[in-house]
Amino acid sequence: MRIASAGAASTVSRSKGRSSVAAAAYRLGVSLVDDRTGLTHDYTRKGGVVATATVLPKGAPAAYADPATLWNAAEAADKRVNSVTAREWQIAVPFGLSEADALKAGRAYASWLADRYGVAVDVCIHAPDKDGDDRNFHVHMLATTRTIGEDGTLGAKAVIELANKDRQKA
Repeated sequence: MRIASAGAASTVSRSKGRSSVAAAAYRLGVSLVDDRTGLTHDYTRKGGVVATATVLPKGAPAAYADPATLWNAAEAADKRVNSVTAREWQIAVPFGLSEADALKAGRAYASWLADRYGVAVDVCIHAPDKDGDDRNFHVHMLATTRTIGEDGTLGAKAVIELANKDRQKA
């Protein structure tokens, strides 16, 4: 199964008051503590999270499979008040596709992103809102903006994050 296009990406930027730890907690439907701010983001009562997976680039430490470790490291890697700490894609699941196939397709696309750009990606399948269109199953993919080295550090900004002129040089 192949996803042709993920559409436009959105960012998690501190200049907009956002945190990648909070974004991950919401998408995963879990509780995470943001070490940078001390805030707990608890979305354990959020319904509609059908399936989740974390996809790591080849050679990345297994510790980053834990969302708290991954997203707190992403926040710690950027020091600026206007840093972009995560990038997200939201993809509609074709109507009639099973949850298992949707997760398989989401993982395949996330694997491509992880291997191509050296980033970690959380894949989350969400069911439609109870008051919304019952065909609106969708995939959220939340990716780190920095590459993950084999030594476990988040290094340089991923090529996908660079300005077009800089991306062409990479």
